[in-house]
Amino acid sequence: MIRRFIGTNFMNYNNRRADLSDLPSLSDLFIELTDYKTKQHSMKKQFEIISNNPNYFVVQPLLKI
Repeated sequence: MIRRFIGTNFMNYNNRRADLSDLPSLSDLFIELTDYKTKQHSMKKQFEIISNNPNYFVVQPLLKI
């Protein structure tokens, strides 16, 4: 777990390797960031390419309820 000060609050989060279950969210994020529509199967092809690169991670916030 990493703890980082953001604004006036601390945010706890984990860095982890992306997996196939992340594809729907990654596809949505790609569309939001690039305004380019993509399909999950296209993202799966890209994911297969980048998943072998140890420099790619997903930041997962740890929310307290």
